[in-house]
Amino acid sequence: MNASKFWLKSAAIAAVVLVLSAAPAVAQRYESSSGDAPGADRAIGGGGHRYRAPLPPEAGAPAGRPFGGASRGSGDLPICQSLAALVPSTREVGRNGREYTSVWALTAAAHPTFWFYVPYAITGDEPAEFVLFDDQRRIIYRKQNIVLSNEPGIIGIALPETAPALEVGRMYRWNFQTQCGGEVVFVEGWIQRAALDAELTAEIDRALPLDQAALYAENGIWYDALTLLGNLRREDPDNLDGLDAWMELLEVLELGKDEEEVVLTPVVPVE
Repeated sequence: MNASKFWLKSAAIAAVVLVLSAAPAVAQRYESSSGDAPGADRAIGGGGHRYRAPLPPEAGAPAGRPFGGASRGSGDLPICQSLAALVPSTREVGRNGREYTSVWALTAAAHPTFWFYVPYAITGDEPAEFVLFDDQRRIIYRKQNIVLSNEPGIIGIALPETAPALEVGRMYRWNFQTQCGGEVVFVEGWIQRAALDAELTAEIDRALPLDQAALYAENGIWYDALTLLGNLRREDPDNLDGLDAWMELLEVLELGKDEEEVVLTPVVPVE
């Protein structure tokens, strides 16, 4: 399938699946560790902090695909299916009574980073592509010709400062596609920017990087917690405290048989 036609078709399907609320998102500060907060409750960073998934948008949790799937139903090799978006996913029931997978999380950043596990090399002959859409299905950022010589590798794709800043409360859909098994294989999901209150912002500003990641995780800000730990893994892979925090955070994703391999995979720069 032609890549541009694939993107247009994918955007149209997403619009039909869910009409999203643009109500302002505010990060919730959880004071209790009793486990009664919504979503996952995992120890992160050894400081008693937890990743607590935020409540979904009022319009419902948006549908996505956390693991590799092909645009035409093939590309079903196990290695293709192991392509993963490093974003929490949940099983939800739509208004029509059908189950679907939601892939969605929060960021506090105007220009966040998106993380993916790629279990195979990506060559210059068949490069990968990342696209970010706004809630009107307009492309606001597109990165093409992504190459990954490491096999496997974890990559972070940062939204550059030259791209439009994410607006607080607004939903954005991302899509990452590669070639595998002769097919376009992709993952997709959603990101929403949340506003942090002044007290939490000050606490994060005073903290060291591992504690910053723990605070983001405890308050449901997934993308920022993962980015701090991912950057630490790339810059200092022998840091054991960083590895422990990375492992604890990725447990939230329930990667199954691939979990150990993913956790220990090198974080590499995008080429």
